[in-house]
Amino acid sequence: PETKGYTVSVLSVYLWAVEAAWVKGVLSREQYQKALEEAKELTEHFQTVIDEGEAWYDRNKASIAGSERIFILGYGVDYGSMLEGVLKIGEMLRLPISGYEIEEYSHGPTMALNPRQTLLMIGSDEAEFGRMCQFRKAFKKYTPRVHVITCRELEEADERDLVFGMKTSKYLAPLMYTVPFQFTAAKGAKDVFIDTNVNPFRESLAHYPKEIS
Repeated sequence: PETKGYTVSVLSVYLWAVEAAWVKGVLSREQYQKALEEAKELTEHFQTVIDEGEAWYDRNKASIAGSERIFILGYGVDYGSMLEGVLKIGEMLRLPISGYEIEEYSHGPTMALNPRQTLLMIGSDEAEFGRMCQFRKAFKKYTPRVHVITCRELEEADERDLVFGMKTSKYLAPLMYTVPFQFTAAKGAKDVFIDTNVNPFRESLAHYPKEIS
């Protein structure tokens, strides 16, 4: 339910923004119609996104679920996608996980990078994409577990990468980019025999209902 709620919330905010921009005259009629058509096309083909996201996890599950630590790197509009990925994977797969803006990660945290750590890099359609590709090459010198998730063309893409066949605008792409994180969280937990129905905390938390005696 939380995963569905996140996806629908992102789509709803996108539609609100498009409608507000049209009402305020920020978008022309042609731009407004194009934005709605892009959203319609993505939702109609979302099963393809799901299938590609699951296939990516399945072919990389051994190294990802067996990681010592996972880092998710996002920038621009997909900084929020990074945060969602950190939340989902952390609460279900329960590995040490951190998220960074890509430049921030390169100034310190990289000092601890080793071959048993995994990097999940979101290749957003922003000015930083070229920089992300440079970092990708550099990071691979320290760990083979470097994965790029994008719908842009990626040079020298391999089985570790997820290049979605569906192409869309950078404002709708976050709907796609969180899918592989959701599969990593859900299927990863099952693959390492974590029962997510069991509360791992020994101390009672405010958001858990207290037992009634």
